[in-house]
Amino acid sequence: MIWNTASWDARDGRYRPSAWVHGPWEAVEELRPLVPAGETMAQMALRWILMSDAVTCAVPGAKRPAQVEDILRAADLPALPNETMEKIRKIYDRRIRPDVHAQW
Repeated sequence: MIWNTASWDARDGRYRPSAWVHGPWEAVEELRPLVPAGETMAQMALRWILMSDAVTCAVPGAKRPAQVEDILRAADLPALPNETMEKIRKIYDRRIRPDVHAQW
């Protein structure tokens, strides 16, 4: 969902917002309560992407072996509930879509 390196770290909860990424940081904070117990934000984001009808594959990036393991575990997680998918879509549409879709 969030596509720059600084944002990957945001999903891991290690950094806080700066002015130039304000919208995506607000999205991260809105998404935190939706993360299923025992999962990471990155896993939930990957599940959301993979469950999208418009997506045929995802190419996630990782800098550390632990991130690779986290990504691989996401592939085996159960599908997100429809209610969660809809909440994520609404956050995406409000906070992320306006900044990225014109670039496609």
